[in-house]
Amino acid sequence: LCTKCEKVCPTHAIDYFQQPKDFTIEATCAVLATGFRLTPIDQKKEYGRGMVPNVISSLDMERLLAPHGPYQRVLRPSDGKEPDSIAWVQCAGSRDLSLGVPYCSRVCCMYAIKQAMLLSGALPLADITIYYMDIRAFGKGYEQFFQNAKAMGVEFVKAKVAKIEAAGDQKVSVRIEDQEGDGRVVTREHDLVILSLGMV
Repeated sequence: LCTKCEKVCPTHAIDYFQQPKDFTIEATCAVLATGFRLTPIDQKKEYGRGMVPNVISSLDMERLLAPHGPYQRVLRPSDGKEPDSIAWVQCAGSRDLSLGVPYCSRVCCMYAIKQAMLLSGALPLADITIYYMDIRAFGKGYEQFFQNAKAMGVEFVKAKVAKIEAAGDQKVSVRIEDQEGDGRVVTREHDLVILSLGMV
């Protein structure tokens, strides 16, 4: 025990021999921060079971967008290339009876829109798409946030994603059923795909 920290602490707040003690705090409100876990990325056969390169989770994307992220910019994991085309797949683990998560996780639409807007600022020439079943912008100011993202050029495609698989040049092939047009099945390719996984 070197005790150097204790000697230099200006408020003498360090006590190496402190013992636990019970005490009561009176407050007007208590918040239980229970946390959550994401539905596993490898559970959906249709989405490649976590084996398709350049398909990442929403938390992975949050890390890439962080100011002190691993690369200080967004690069796709397979080869370190800056992506030109990025897509989010909404409800990739919630509202899904096959995964035992029949409910909406409630925050995925808004964090995907937030991430897309941040990415649009970081990569202004990139094509950014969000595939969704319903946009649930339920909170105060959220609808305007959604409209702002559209005004920035984020493409919102109402579609059910049927299959995700690897394509040439390390791209990701996304097969969708268009739910706003004529219901056609369309395949589009992206450099990076983010799954908005359900929260348990």
